[in-house]
Amino acid sequence: AAQAGIHQRCGYVSARLGNYEAAHAHMRHALSIHAERGDRAGQGGAHNAFAVVLYNQGRDADALDQARQALEAYTGTGDEAGRALALNSVGWMYTRLGDHRQALRYCGQAADLLHDVGNREGEASTLDSLGYAHQQLGNHAESVTWFQRAVDLYGEIGHRWGYAETLGRLGDAHQAAGDLGKARTTWEEALAVLD
Repeated sequence: AAQAGIHQRCGYVSARLGNYEAAHAHMRHALSIHAERGDRAGQGGAHNAFAVVLYNQGRDADALDQARQALEAYTGTGDEAGRALALNSVGWMYTRLGDHRQALRYCGQAADLLHDVGNREGEASTLDSLGYAHQQLGNHAESVTWFQRAVDLYGEIGHRWGYAETLGRLGDAHQAAGDLGKARTTWEEALAVLD
């Protein structure tokens, strides 16, 4: 299990360095170890990590496939937090591919489950995903509501990067809704946090 975890981390770092060939090899090795051990939750985590690597490569369809495999692996393991994160990954990939209604379905399930299991950072990330999907559908008021909930939760838990990143998207949502004053104020707050 420790070896699989290290391969996952090495895969993530390799991807961050732009060495996707090594990243994929590490992720496949982690998946292989988890499969040999019969560790379905471990496989779910590795598939979800692989989805992030592929997403960062701009390979959204492949990332969706990995996220779906993560969700399938987590189902029935009792790891509800892992399953919820996989639900959000599936939803995020759907919105990246333009299927925003599916994104709302998966991310909505993820947000409820993450709230129930007390994973506040994951919940904030999922609220952000819901805001983005609504924004893509042109539901500007809904988008503002979801982004604001994410900002509030990121603020409560002290996650400054998530707070600033979501503030930027909240500003975009205010702009799309035609409220340029709120957009500017929100962007300025995001900039202050990033500074």
